[in-house]
Amino acid sequence: MIKRLVVTGLVVVIFVGGVAFGFQAWIRKANQIGETIG
Repeated sequence: MIKRLVVTGLVVVIFVGGVAFGFQAWIRKANQIGETIG
C-alpha cells in the first residue's frame, strides 16, 4: 500500500515537473518569436 503510494507520488511529481518544464520552454520560445517580430 505504502509502496504503491510512493510510486503514484513519483509519477505525479514527474508529470507535473514535465508539464511545468514544457510550459516554461513554450513561453521562452514565444518570447523569442515576439522579440524577432517586434
